[in-house]
Amino acid sequence: LCALNSDLDYINLSNDGATSSQLLDIIDNNKESLKDTDLITISIGGNNILNAVLKSLNIGESSLQEYDENKFDSVISEYLNSEETKTEILNEINRFSKDFPNIIKKIRKLSPNADIYVNTVYNPINKKCEIYEFFNSQINIINDIIVKNNSNNDYKILDSYQILDNDDVLNFKIEDGVARI
Repeated sequence: LCALNSDLDYINLSNDGATSSQLLDIIDNNKESLKDTDLITISIGGNNILNAVLKSLNIGESSLQEYDENKFDSVISEYLNSEETKTEILNEINRFSKDFPNIIKKIRKLSPNADIYVNTVYNPINKKCEIYEFFNSQINIINDIIVKNNSNNDYKILDSYQILDNDDVLNFKIEDGVARI
């Protein structure tokens, strides 16, 4: 817990690379921290897709050191049509569709009066890349789940997808052998 000023305390429970299932664990392990919170922001879903792709590709960080954005695009696009990759992604999307309502329910139970803001997932891939459309279709499925689960207006949606959907913005690149979003 860290005080920014006398009126504000915050805690950052984010975890780079976390999937929706891992976020459920984070919530379970931090119930006291979440109890009676005023404001909660959630950004989840993108790693469900990304982890499924990287898992089925079995690309290590050492391989990435030899890649630039074009090489990464061509290598990934080769694998996206494989049945294994499609199955992994479908499994993760199904997992997300079950996890996400539970994430909201658990948070709402711990903090019934909190304002909850959920970011939609944006597409970090350059629109010029071959893999853009593939990722875009998967991201749209995740975003539909986020939007459709809000029938009771339990949370507010921050539409990161629309905000960052811009031809002038490059959100993904390979830098020093690391894929950066």
